[in-house]
Amino acid sequence: MGNGLAMGIRLWHIGLATLGLGMFSGCGSPGTNETAETDGPSALQGIDAESRAKMAAQEPLIRAANVIQQSIDTANPDGYATLALEDDHVAVWWKGTPPESVLRGIEAARKIAPIQLRAAEHSRAELRDAAEKVANYIDTHRSGPYYGVDVAYNGSGLKILADPDASPEAGGARVLAAASKVDLAGDLGVPAGIAVTVSREVRPLDTRSRGADTQPYIAGARIVNVDTHEECTSSFAMKDFGGFSYLLTAGHCGRPGGLWNNGAGARIGVGSNEQKDHDVLLIRVNQSAGYMWDGPPSHEFVKRVSGWSDTRPGMWLCTSGATSGPICNHHVSGDFTYKRCGVDTYGKWECYSDLVRAHLFNNVTASRGGDSGGPVFRLEGADRVIAQGVISGVRRGDGRTDGYTDLIFQDFATVRRDFPNMYILTQ
Repeated sequence: MGNGLAMGIRLWHIGLATLGLGMFSGCGSPGTNETAETDGPSALQGIDAESRAKMAAQEPLIRAANVIQQSIDTANPDGYATLALEDDHVAVWWKGTPPESVLRGIEAARKIAPIQLRAAEHSRAELRDAAEKVANYIDTHRSGPYYGVDVAYNGSGLKILADPDASPEAGGARVLAAASKVDLAGDLGVPAGIAVTVSREVRPLDTRSRGADTQPYIAGARIVNVDTHEECTSSFAMKDFGGFSYLLTAGHCGRPGGLWNNGAGARIGVGSNEQKDHDVLLIRVNQSAGYMWDGPPSHEFVKRVSGWSDTRPGMWLCTSGATSGPICNHHVSGDFTYKRCGVDTYGKWECYSDLVRAHLFNNVTASRGGDSGGPVFRLEGADRVIAQGVISGVRRGDGRTDGYTDLIFQDFATVRRDFPNMYILTQ
């Protein structure tokens, strides 16, 4: 612990020394000390070339999708299902014909990247309404086999998550046979015509479990709930219009009014605003800043946060948990909306909605204990990141039994809607 603490303090002092210039070590800029540039670790350390290439290739698609999103935000989005990054193009899934203003937005976006307009079976609003009925059933039947519901991003239908047969994680007694006896229309309230599949999967694991961060506090640091001694990770720094500073983390990690320490036991702040349904919590701190810890836990360095972006199916993303360090190649899945129920750090039953799932390839564990609440991001150049979300948990991939390869996270667009009087801190 002594070596880790010394490393954390040393690196943060490097950051503070260059903070007035808006730069950290390894970032070339007018006025940046040459020695500081070469002494620190590379800002790309821990991000492999393949991951950087994938994200760079998606930049035109993301810009095109943002143009279309602007046209949707100012129009009637009744038939809208989603925008997705699919291979080398942006797919616009829509039930019926989009309004003229959206069609104009699509044409403008085609000057940036290829766009395909696809027919959706159902709108996002229709599927969200149906998914909420399922979620209400799950919440009132906690001893049953169901524990979550996914919404297909292309508008094709719902996927209900159920315990596997005689799974130890499910208590052994619950079997999927019980699921087949449920009347989808009557008991769950799913309207006729909406396709529903049941997927047998082991229930998700919460990832509760970098060192000794000091003011100004930043994303990616180890934080500890004083009540339960559970370790989590700080996410992006925010500030309200009154000038007060905050850190984001996962809601299941703590509570409003709960005290928080850094990884070395020093007090950092107190739980403030929580959006329980979306598994996000704000921690009030004296001072925070728009930077993020990155790199393996024993070789940390920092990156600058330059803004936030909507998360879209098909995106390639990274995470930076205090336990795992940087993990890239998270591929946002086709299940745009994800809901799961379970217990928080206090043992209280909660259900979380509007979560996003991303699959990690090569059978790598997507997140570990202590990573919960950590930042989900994509790269912008060599030393900057775009905020995409907050780590919530992990689950096994579809049809897999050999590892927790799917990341569950809350997207930053939802965070912004939940806390409209706050803004992300950037550098």
